[in-house]
Amino acid sequence: EKWDVAEEHLRAAFRMAVKNPRGEKVVIPSSSPDADDDSEPDSMKKKNWKKMTKKEKIQAVQLRKKQKRAANTAAQKNVDSNNLGIGDASICTLSSAASAMNLAVFLKSRADLVVNAVSSSMDTYSSLDSGDLYAEAKNLYLGALRVRTALKGPKHPDTIATKFSLAELIEVLGDEKGANALRQELLDAYEIEEQDDSHNVAEEQK
Repeated sequence: EKWDVAEEHLRAAFRMAVKNPRGEKVVIPSSSPDADDDSEPDSMKKKNWKKMTKKEKIQAVQLRKKQKRAANTAAQKNVDSNNLGIGDASICTLSSAASAMNLAVFLKSRADLVVNAVSSSMDTYSSLDSGDLYAEAKNLYLGALRVRTALKGPKHPDTIATKFSLAELIEVLGDEKGANALRQELLDAYEIEEQDDSHNVAEEQK
């Protein structure tokens, strides 16, 4: 079936994007940011770790922990503001977020088709569970939103599109309150942007 072929193609693209990450990565908030980590810090890879003195190694490790705590704090502020979860943890780059979005849109569309088929007493898609498809799509949307918010900002068109799609999906799942909260965030983002534009116009006219 064409739907099956398309799904496998999108899943393969997503797996490839996750397995071969490109570009900046998003740090997922850790439950234990202060955990001991005495491995060679990324910032020191260009130097010979073995030739560093004990004091230099301690300083490097401490710097890494400090940077990790800061990154986790920043990430936490941008993640799960509506208590919906962080989504698929394997999504950490913009390329994987884009692939996740493509797959999520497909899965939601297929789930909608299953629901319509069931309501019409059609058994064509009886082997598929719309709930599972919706749940997976939600997980992918959340992961993509987490990455795009962190790397592109809350007002970027891609971030807004992701949040809008997520709002539609969770409303289908019965979470009207969560969907409205996301839509309110979209409205707030537009209002802030309009205020900024108005301020800039006023400044230019002075």
